[in-house]
Amino acid sequence: MITSFLLVTLLITSWRLIKLAQLNRQYQQLIHQSYPDLGQSIAALNIQLQAAYKLWNLDPVQAMRLLHEAYSLSSSLMQDIRQTVKTLNSPYPKSKIQDPKSYEDSLTSRR
Repeated sequence: MITSFLLVTLLITSWRLIKLAQLNRQYQQLIHQSYPDLGQSIAALNIQLQAAYKLWNLDPVQAMRLLHEAYSLSSSLMQDIRQTVKTLNSPYPKSKIQDPKSYEDSLTSRR
């Protein structure tokens, strides 16, 4: 009886470790996909703002266009950042992995 309990516990623990490793891989993939895009957007925003600043006295109309583009870009960037943070804060991002605790509960309720 104790041996079968230890075996089930070992299997559950092993399953959890495998699922955690899969989640870690998914988080790493998300980070590697998101950071370059976010970095490029921030660089583009910075360029727009620098150009608008330099044009302000020479061509205020063009400077306002650049500021409008920078504003649009910053709004899009904020949405991307919010989505990335939301995904990173979710317990199981973009995954169909079952919650290990509920899986363990389903196994223990079968006994």
